[in-house]
Amino acid sequence: MQLKKITLSSSSLNGLILSAGLLIGRLSGYIRELVQADIFGTSNLADIAVLSLTTPDLINNLISSGALSMVLLPHIQAANNKKDMTTVAGQVTFFAIFFMGIFFLAAPLFFSENILKFVYISILSILPNALTFTCAVYLMNIERFGLQSLGTLIFNIIFIVGLIFFRSPYLIAITVIFAALGRLLMFYKYAEKFEHKIDIKKLFRPRILFQGIDKLKPLLMAVFINGIIYLNPIIDKIMTAQLGDGSTAILSYSEKLYLLPVSILLTTFPLAQYPSLVKAASIGDISQINRIMKRTLLVTGSIGLFVAIVYFFFLKQIVYLVYGITSMNENDFNIITSVTYGYIGAIFLSGISLSLSNYLYAIKREGLVAIIAVVSVITNLTFNYWAIHVKESLSLVSYGTSLTALVYTFIVITMCLIVKMKDVKWN
Repeated sequence: MQLKKITLSSSSLNGLILSAGLLIGRLSGYIRELVQADIFGTSNLADIAVLSLTTPDLINNLISSGALSMVLLPHIQAANNKKDMTTVAGQVTFFAIFFMGIFFLAAPLFFSENILKFVYISILSILPNALTFTCAVYLMNIERFGLQSLGTLIFNIIFIVGLIFFRSPYLIAITVIFAALGRLLMFYKYAEKFEHKIDIKKLFRPRILFQGIDKLKPLLMAVFINGIIYLNPIIDKIMTAQLGDGSTAILSYSEKLYLLPVSILLTTFPLAQYPSLVKAASIGDISQINRIMKRTLLVTGSIGLFVAIVYFFFLKQIVYLVYGITSMNENDFNIITSVTYGYIGAIFLSGISLSLSNYLYAIKREGLVAIIAVVSVITNLTFNYWAIHVKESLSLVSYGTSLTALVYTFIVITMCLIVKMKDVKWN
């Protein structure tokens, strides 16, 4: 079989653009956390701000990231006109409305009355986020990665402005909606420059919303995978809220210290390599797959080990460096340090597990990723229940994240080895 030679330059460039945008977005998230920490500290208002942001993320991650973009892209590629693009957007909007309804019914089971009303407000941001996602995948299809990669930055800038000027919990929750609308407006106006547009005026008509629902089995599978993968951090925050005022905020500040090196140093390289990996897998270039995987695992494993060592020896100094300019006190710093130590194992394993998961996605083994993700969520829930209800310890929640990462990595390695023996001959 004659294989087409892969040109890596364009795919690598696109990956680097996305990686740079992710880096900028994560840094803006860090600045948002600093502003929030300085204004609210570890008060109940801080918990409301954190939950107003992270709770909509649960549904946003169900319908607007990861596996779903991989499944949705062929639908957008097949869209021949404005009507077809509106239908695709309507399918995603249907998912948004469906899961919003489920959340409104289930939310009282997870949130106290004083927080529930603010979460109900912020959850309305899901609709504009769903439309933004459709625009982003369309821009990916026509290889316009610049604005697409800056979505998080746009959202955070608007939300930071809201934090500075609004101290009311109601206004904080409303700011989440305005940030989502502002991002959608920028994406929509940019997408309007190109041939295929989304007709928002017709989008919410029942015929558009329900058209093609019977053909959405692949999208449902992608929604399931996304939801399972992104459940763990949401579970952590929701369950931690039971430990008292400020607990969720402390966990969020510690999580930001954990995610900062993960997003900047450990996920950008696998993301940069992923387009080339998908292309190699699509044409069956096994040798190219081998080269990409070996390079990616070596780089992410080495960087992960280095960052983990730095955190182990210098974490207290890092906490003071990052949050020292805020109004938090010495006790807050000590608690953040204690909690963040638990994330060190997850830092080391994050790049490796992402690289191997990307490999399974590239060779169309999404079902295996779903199985691994389900096991990881069960592990996380079990450990969190023990940590919060038995030990009543905030610090143990972060150690549960590292344990979950270890379980996930072990299983994904096992799955990749099985696939290697059955389907692919790595050299």
